[in-house]
Amino acid sequence: MDYRKVKPGDDLTIPAETYNAFVDAVNSVRSASSKTKTVNRALPYNSGVVKVINKSGDAMDRFDAFAIKDVLSPPDESDNNAPESIEFINNLCLEIEKLECASHSFGVLLQPIDTDKVGLGVLDGIVITNVDIKDTTDVKVVADKTGALVSDPDKGNNDIIWVKGGVGHADETGLQFCVIRISGGLPTNDCPRCVARFTITYTCADDGSWGSVEFDSVECRDKPTDEELEWSLSDNTDGVCTCEIYVDLGPCPDDGSDCDDPSPGDYPDEPTDQEKTDFADACCTTKCIYKYTCEYTCDSEDPSSGTMGEVTYDSVTCATPSGNEGAWIKTNNGGSGCSYEYYDIGGNCSVDGDCDAPSPGDYPNPPGDTEGCCTDAKTEDVTVVVGWDSGTCTATTAVLHFKKGLYTGKT
Repeated sequence: MDYRKVKPGDDLTIPAETYNAFVDAVNSVRSASSKTKTVNRALPYNSGVVKVINKSGDAMDRFDAFAIKDVLSPPDESDNNAPESIEFINNLCLEIEKLECASHSFGVLLQPIDTDKVGLGVLDGIVITNVDIKDTTDVKVVADKTGALVSDPDKGNNDIIWVKGGVGHADETGLQFCVIRISGGLPTNDCPRCVARFTITYTCADDGSWGSVEFDSVECRDKPTDEELEWSLSDNTDGVCTCEIYVDLGPCPDDGSDCDDPSPGDYPDEPTDQEKTDFADACCTTKCIYKYTCEYTCDSEDPSSGTMGEVTYDSVTCATPSGNEGAWIKTNNGGSGCSYEYYDIGGNCSVDGDCDAPSPGDYPNPPGDTEGCCTDAKTEDVTVVVGWDSGTCTATTAVLHFKKGLYTGKT
């Protein structure tokens, strides 16, 4: 079968076979076209270059970083063959806006695009763009809080492929052309947030007392760290401790105005009971340390016994416990008796560092260890007859040694 084109004026005779072949071709094209209107065909969007429409309200330049706002034609979620779904499948276009800190998924424009106009951008792949090189040794790219692309030593998955002077040893810092590899979007640094500081105080005086949670201040700053989101001891002055916690109230106002004060629902819970105990222990390191004394006097005739005197309150100081508290300590061991001291940890010192005197019920029991207290006992030797020789009328004697009434041996 001979298929040739005709010229204007030529005689046109179409054989039935040729005409039927033409009809078959038309039907085949129509069938293929209708099949593309289903979602089961292979999607062609396997490239990092995408079609975008500028919805930022301002013209955007080539090399600008952009954030994805939405798709231009959302599909009909209930019908894959609805016109909206067909348009979404066959003509994907992403609405974009200028990159801001809160943006998460974004790329770089390949051409300037006026407002509401369509162009091309790169979401994943290698692209040329302007990067503010912060340090000549930086090898990564991130977006700062304003949406500008800046270099970073190690953050993110987006690499600098080329910079004048070489990657990792650029000729200079500042804004300059770079070739970068975008890997799944450019991560931003922490967004500026309205962060409120709350405090609660603990007063060490007497038995100690906690105040209530109070709002202190709010500012637009980096989001709180994990440590700041937990209660911590921030100040310890004159027996009054301040604990603090920070609360993220959300993004800072777009118009640059000050952050609003927190509402009652933003207030954090008080520290837990265990946290309060830990804070109080760390806060009130100075305690009322009570000193007691006691004397043991040996019996002058019977060293196996003696007299323990009464426990006497001596003094109190506001000090940090030394670890020797809670037990009697011999300060004079030997001679005619022993002297003892006992240090007891009382309550918290007052704000002025004063302590109340203890009540009699607070006094410790007398010491029980008297070993070695009576070393200066009286010594006495007694001569006794231990034998007699009647033939010579001679006595055999021995010297018995006594120490304060106790027999210690003989010679």
